[in-house]
This record gives sequence, C-alpha cells and structure tokens, in this order.
Amino acid sequence: MLATLAAPLNAAALWRMDLLINVDPLAKGADVPPDLDRVERLTAKALEVSYIQRRFNLWSNEERH
Repeated sequence: MLATLAAPLNAAALWRMDLLINVDPLAKGADVPPDLDRVERLTAKALEVSYIQRRFNLWSNEERH
C-alpha cells in the first residue's frame, strides 16, 4: 500500500502559513522565523517523494500491461 502525501504537504503548508502570519514585522530580527527553513526542507522532501511515487506508479502500470 502506498501512502498518500497530501496530509504532510497540507500540514507543512499550514505550518508555514502560521509561522509567517505570526511574525511581527515591527520586531527586530523578524525577517524569517527560525522554523521556516525546516518547513521548507520538509515540504521539498515531501514533493520529491511524491514525484518519485508518481513515476513509480506510472512505471508499475506500464510493466503490468
């Protein structure tokens, strides 16, 4: 059974939005929240795995026919 990656992608997007919304633009050092880099890496990794999974599914379907 292949896992769906919609939930992790949605969670990463919501976490990113929460981080960006809660930044006080008037505070010193408010350029980028420290957790944003982690969220960006997790989202990129989830997209990479999603792409690989899609390619594998296409290949697997071709092998069956």
